Amino acid sequence: MLCTWVSHPEVTVDPTVRIQDWGLSPVGRARAARIATLFPQPLRIVSSSERKALDTAEIIAGQ
Repeated sequence: MLCTWVSHPEVTVDPTVRIQDWGLSPVGRARAARIATLFPQPLRIVSSSERKALDTAEIIAGQ
């Protein structure tokens, strides 16, 4: 089984929001979309519950 680890790309830093709730910045979303093109059809995506990780997983799953 092939496993690939993807760390979330760039996030939007907002000191008024909990770190766990920071989402991807527009640059981070674009980078995640480029990463997603490298995966032909992922069989399983595992993510933490942090917003930035979920954003990344959703982008990869949507490709």
